Amino acid sequence: MLVKHLSIDGWRQFGKVDIKFHSRLTVLTGSNGAGKSTLLKIISNTLGQSETLIATPLLSSDNRFVYSSGVLKPKLSLSKNPNINTTSRIGTITFDDQDYSIRVPKDTGVSYNTLLFKEPNEDLHQHAEYQVANFKGLYIRSHRPIPTYQQVSNIPTNIITAQNAYSSYLETLQQVMANNYSPFSTTYRIKEAIISMATFGPGNSNVQGNKEIDNIYSNFKRMLQKILPQEIGFRDISIRIPDVVLITDSGEFIIDASSGGLMSLIDLAWQIFLYSIDNKTFTVLLDEPENHLHPSMQRTVMSSLLDAFPNVQFIVATHSPFVVTSVKESSIYVLRHELINNDDNSKRVHSYLLGDTNKSATASETLREVLGVPVTLPQWAEDEIDSIIKKIQPTSFNDQTLENLREELKNSGLEEHFPAALNSLLGKLHD
Repeated sequence: MLVKHLSIDGWRQFGKVDIKFHSRLTVLTGSNGAGKSTLLKIISNTLGQSETLIATPLLSSDNRFVYSSGVLKPKLSLSKNPNINTTSRIGTITFDDQDYSIRVPKDTGVSYNTLLFKEPNEDLHQHAEYQVANFKGLYIRSHRPIPTYQQVSNIPTNIITAQNAYSSYLETLQQVMANNYSPFSTTYRIKEAIISMATFGPGNSNVQGNKEIDNIYSNFKRMLQKILPQEIGFRDISIRIPDVVLITDSGEFIIDASSGGLMSLIDLAWQIFLYSIDNKTFTVLLDEPENHLHPSMQRTVMSSLLDAFPNVQFIVATHSPFVVTSVKESSIYVLRHELINNDDNSKRVHSYLLGDTNKSATASETLREVLGVPVTLPQWAEDEIDSIIKKIQPTSFNDQTLENLREELKNSGLEEHFPAALNSLLGKLHD
């Protein structure tokens, strides 16, 4: 089942958010604090991955701190279901053709989870029923684990299957993210499984092979050819106990020595690949895939993932203009703060769907028009241009004004920024 629709109304910083998800790629973008990661957390809870939310402490009338789950306009609930009466409805989510209401507890401690209720069918006089989240998918957070070198000292005599590999990787990742002690790194878990698959998959004259494991290992290498940058020229994996070596057009290096960007791609690909062995169609929630990636890799990361996993629905939260416009066949939603009260400057976040014309924009245009960055010049260059305009003190616009502006920009090494300087000058004259 794929995620089809999400609506949030009057909760935390959200005014009205209405998102219809693309079957392959939906991009959520906006400034910090717009709620991109929060929306991913809500969806992740429906995928069985419990992501807690933090409540806001408020001072009650008797001078005690109580915690609010952020419902802006709570509504009275009258139901025979106690879970309904003790919760507030904040929105809905749709999987295929089935609607579910999203609710949060009215009374909570410092942390809480969203709850999912199957929407009633009025024609059948049904009541809302609590739904245990068990839809297929995985949530990959924005923070990537830091690779640390560890030799693989031993391999279990039992074959490490895709399921075993995913479970051990996920357990280690959760320990690392929670700052708990783990004797192994996530990179170690990847190496351990790769060595096991390469050893027991094809087998040899003394060890019986396993065709299924051999196919998984071969498919993983084919997937890396699609995911890793073409400039690297990935060729193959070589097992050189106790290490795993990547063979590329630009040289050979152990996987632990991969750059932050390459290791980030391998880490993403490993999780999705292992999950895809038993789940052919599912949803991947991906928070800030651009982390650690060069802009050239940011431009291609989503198209590469879509190519490598043709049956996966991706929902991505990003700040990168290169990721926002990287795939034409996608839905792009901007989460934007809108003023709702002039008296106290109160704002709420609303969602806006971008049209096809925005998808062909340059990175600078996307930063200005989509992400709300008014100026794409470096701050120091903007300051120097302001100083130049003050220096020439234009009172009117004529040929001499343009000549003075060009000369000053040239002397400062900023002649390539003449269009931006001209716009700034015209703005000053207009004011």
